[in-house]
Amino acid sequence: AAPTAIRPTNEFPGVLAYRVALQMRSLIDPTGKTPLPAIAEAAGTITFSPDAADDQIYYTVDDSFPGSGNVTARVYDAPFTVDVGTVVRYAAYRANLFGSDVGRVTVT
Repeated sequence: AAPTAIRPTNEFPGVLAYRVALQMRSLIDPTGKTPLPAIAEAAGTITFSPDAADDQIYYTVDDSFPGSGNVTARVYDAPFTVDVGTVVRYAAYRANLFGSDVGRVTVT
């Protein structure tokens, strides 16, 4: 442990508080991010094109976060149809990389 990993602080009067600095090792490449998949919409049908065959794409139609921790997020496996005005959020994930940025489109 670093000698300054845990330090007392006086930032909160009347409370015993410490600043803690954590370090970790990760199997994820910190410089790598999964590319955002391309999206196409035609007559309410949504199609995603991943950057690589092993990318896993999550999407939501309730404007919530598209990731594995969200029970309303779905894994994309085929084109799907939504109503006009639906907000679709999507992101791609690949082993050993961080997830992509989150894309958001309102179907017209």
